[in-house]
Amino acid sequence: MEKTERKVTKKAAKRRLNIILGANKVFCKTGIKAATVDDICEEIGCSHGLFYHYYTDKSELVEYLRTVQNKTIADRALAALASSNNPIMKIKNLLLDIENTIKEDPTTAYKLYFFLTCASENGIGALTDPTKNKTPEIKVIKEVKSTVKAIEKAGYVKDNFPKKDYINTIISAVAGNVLSFVIASNALSPHLASLNVDLLMSMFIKEDALQDAEKESN
Repeated sequence: MEKTERKVTKKAAKRRLNIILGANKVFCKTGIKAATVDDICEEIGCSHGLFYHYYTDKSELVEYLRTVQNKTIADRALAALASSNNPIMKIKNLLLDIENTIKEDPTTAYKLYFFLTCASENGIGALTDPTKNKTPEIKVIKEVKSTVKAIEKAGYVKDNFPKKDYINTIISAVAGNVLSFVIASNALSPHLASLNVDLLMSMFIKEDALQDAEKESN
């Protein structure tokens, strides 16, 4: 009896994982809002009945991913942001950690892209929503926002950078680069993609400020 239960549990866990992996791929292609249960089932070749056996609807699956998957990513991101007292290096260390995470395991790109999509689609608006401001991605967004504000206050942000919407701009830029990893992973050539951290940093940080911050950290 115990062996049978163990087999059933193992099989169920494998099916759940398959649904999660399929959902990640679909979310990367279409975004969270546009994705449907049909899309997820088609991606992994399962029936609707199987999907609904494990999840009530797409929202429940998204919430599961957010609470489990996004927390792991958020913890690592917050650790990277706390690794330096210099706000410029905080952001750079975060980007380097994202790059290293994907290089360690290219499939992580799917999870990161999902995290960034959550942050972009739900995160920014949720900053003022007390029911959502404790989600993992919000904690990271708040930390990134305060860090970039410190960079701006110090006069290190490029004059032509769209300051009014700098958080979304940075998230979109990083998400676009992470997406390149997703595409490369699909092509089974993850080495073709690069987050290009220096380029991302130079996008909004003044060159001399970035150089000074790097010298200070060495």
